[in-house]
Amino acid sequence: MSESTPPSIGNTDIEQIKSQLKEDSKFKNAIGWFYWIGGLSFINSILALVKSTFSFIFGLGITQLVDGIAIGATERIQSDTKIFYVFSLVISLIFSGLFVLFGYLGNKKKKGAIITGIILYGLDAILCLVLGAYLDGLFHVWALVGLISGLVMLKNKKEDMAIPVLDPHKVGNDHYYDNLR
Repeated sequence: MSESTPPSIGNTDIEQIKSQLKEDSKFKNAIGWFYWIGGLSFINSILALVKSTFSFIFGLGITQLVDGIAIGATERIQSDTKIFYVFSLVISLIFSGLFVLFGYLGNKKKKGAIITGIILYGLDAILCLVLGAYLDGLFHVWALVGLISGLVMLKNKKEDMAIPVLDPHKVGNDHYYDNLR
């Protein structure tokens, strides 16, 4: 019996796989902004309700507005009840969860979710600017650039970003390589 040589992968195939891995990583980093926005928004709400002077700049302005209304309403009626705080946390959880969902669906390459998230975050940036939170608004624009770059990557990709699986039984088959290109 003669020994067969193990299947080999050409340099072109390795470069193609490296390129796809790099592209997929860039895409996930861009879409990952949705997770940061959602998570930091909810943390900001908790920080606001415990009257912390610290907050994250990437959070949603709408949740900060709702938190401010809840704090103001509680102080105005001079009540020990925290019903406004609970309401504020529920609203914040809904908005935060929505942005986490945009991140999840974005990673599944759902363009509609990415576009909707970008539009909502853009509207939130406008809200920040209207309310005079200029630094928050500028950081929103920075995050929007990242999100839009993810959308552009997805749009420019002609095929699925999945890494091709090399079947060692078919490596010698010339037609197999044609399907990878």
